[in-house]
Parts: sequence; structure tokens; C-alpha cells
Amino acid sequence: PKPQILIVDLHAHELFVTTKGMSKHDILTAQLDAARKKLEYAIVMKIPRLILIHGIGKGKLRDALYQTLKHYPVSMQEASYREFGRGAVEVKIFQNYKAHS
Repeated sequence: PKPQILIVDLHAHELFVTTKGMSKHDILTAQLDAARKKLEYAIVMKIPRLILIHGIGKGKLRDALYQTLKHYPVSMQEASYREFGRGAVEVKIFQNYKAHS
């Protein structure tokens, strides 16, 4: 069976061996690229939900995720606090979600 949810940790230490020499802008850009690639993968693979773990900080990555992903056919909301704590967003992919609900 196909997975119903894809969980992606966007923390820099999960994406890179080291961030040495990278600016904050470089890291944020790479995190957004990773989020887009995983969302596009989920769309193609017909996975209805995506959890993006962005962490707790000043909210720059979270805000950038909302700005970037609003161009896709998705809805976004804070992910379940019980399951993921603070610092995660749940993305529902419309075309895939309807097929599974």
C-alpha cells in the first residue's frame, strides 16, 4: 500500500553534513528547495499529506514555507501538536486527499 503521509525534517542538520561556509540565505533557500521537491514527489506519488518539520525559531522558515507553498494546490495548517510538537506544518494535497477521504 501507498503511504498516506510523508514526514520531512527541514532542520539544517538533517539536510546537510555541515553548514560551514553557508549563509543563512543559502540554508533557507536549500530548505525551501527540499520542501518543494518533497511536495512535488508527494503529488506525483499520490500521497495525500505531507508534514514539514521546520522547528521553532524566529518563524522565517515557517513563513517562507507558507509563501512558497501557497502556489500549489494544497491547504496548510499547523501540524498536530500531540504528534509533532510545535514547529511543524501539515500540507494536504487537494487532488490526492480527495482520492483517499
